[in-house]
Amino acid sequence: MTITLNYCSHSVRGELKVPGDKSISHRAIILGSIAEGKTKVDGFLLGDDCINTIKCFQKLGVSIDQAGEQIVIAGRGLAGLKEPKAVLHVGNSGTTIRLLLGLLAGRFIPSCWGMIRLQSVQWIASPFH
Repeated sequence: MTITLNYCSHSVRGELKVPGDKSISHRAIILGSIAEGKTKVDGFLLGDDCINTIKCFQKLGVSIDQAGEQIVIAGRGLAGLKEPKAVLHVGNSGTTIRLLLGLLAGRFIPSCWGMIRLQSVQWIASPFH
């Protein structure tokens, strides 16, 4: 495979619409939530897993508005996430639980581990009990 890169003397601007992608949608919610200020996501995938990611971050104190495939996140910064008062339901989303565990590690341990009830990650949580 050959890749050719040509120098462009001017900036490239425009918009590109691609179908929603689960992996990108999860990460857009996470990055927008820990950023400071507003993040607008167009083409968000409206599957159960991605909706569960939205609900988890709302329980962490992030304001997220949805209008069809457009999501607007009012980011609080990493330090602005609040410890959840209710169970974080990730459904069957392995991506949500793995990314949340990494993000929240050291922030809400051990109390948050008891709130995330997903059998497949008990081996991760057991050292913290």
